[in-house]
Amino acid sequence: MITTLNDVHSFKDLDDILNHSRGDVSFWGTRYVSFEGKKETVSLDSLSSFVMNFVKANPEFEETDRIFGKRVVEKTDLLYEQTTNSISRKNCLTRLFFAIIEYWMGNFQNYGYGTRFHWPRNKDFFKYYTKEQYQKVFGEYPGNCPDRCEGGHPDKWLFHIVQPFRQKA
Repeated sequence: MITTLNDVHSFKDLDDILNHSRGDVSFWGTRYVSFEGKKETVSLDSLSSFVMNFVKANPEFEETDRIFGKRVVEKTDLLYEQTTNSISRKNCLTRLFFAIIEYWMGNFQNYGYGTRFHWPRNKDFFKYYTKEQYQKVFGEYPGNCPDRCEGGHPDKWLFHIVQPFRQKA
């Protein structure tokens, strides 16, 4: 079993380690993730940053990677939800620290900084395909204008499901 983020080499490894994780809030009001059977913890924002950086380092995915990647995103979102829900069981001082951090991070992310600003905007990376992947998976070439362009990375297209027009009988 993978025991730390340093041992992660694939989206499957990341999925495996998140299967044994739990989100909580520290006394100081920060969100963290603990791993079953380990004393170490990691900041939830650091985990999200790790996922986004892992994707940037491996921008082209096989279909199996997409499956595990979608599960990683769902589990990371669930960890954010767990930490938000756990604050109600904390003492008033922890709630105060949490509120200050959330307020500060909320204002900070309005200017485009911080992981929580980037996570919601980048967590859908498994819905995008390079031109070659799009053609291989869907049997047609995407349009000329990519849906996502990032410097130093291949352009990506989002698969758009178009429903055929049906007349009422």
